[in-house]
Amino acid sequence: MCKLMIEKGELRFATLTSTGRLLGKYKHLSCVKPEEFDAAVAAHGSLAAIPGVSACDSAEKVEMAARNAVAAKERLQAKRKAERKAARLAEAEALAAKRAEEEKKKQARNEAARKKRAAKKKEALAPADKKPKAAEDVAPAADSSGDEVNSAENLATTTA
Repeated sequence: MCKLMIEKGELRFATLTSTGRLLGKYKHLSCVKPEEFDAAVAAHGSLAAIPGVSACDSAEKVEMAARNAVAAKERLQAKRKAERKAARLAEAEALAAKRAEEEKKKQARNEAARKKRAAKKKEALAPADKKPKAAEDVAPAADSSGDEVNSAENLATTTA
């Protein structure tokens, strides 16, 4: 309902109820819902039979308002349907993007694990002579006086 004032002389749709006293609600013809037109037609038989329609010679305007109400309802339903479809599509795209990101992370973890396994395998298969020597085997240690301590190499040269 638009809640705007209905101008004097403008056609209006009245819904009257009687609960001890007569109460009425008035609407612009353009604000009447198709269900209300359907209820009025069901109660009176046709749009022309509704009290006041034929009296003011406005049957055409009422019929047009009824058609416009139906068309407006159909447009609103189509708009809502399109919005729901767009929302479902956006949700599906977001889900697909999330799944793709998760798959990418999974592949990255798998690749890192594969490289780690390959490095361990390569290290285990490396020949013993090519393995790096311990630090004491590589450089002779020096004692506190600065002289070299007898290492395996020094012993071999002194005994020879």
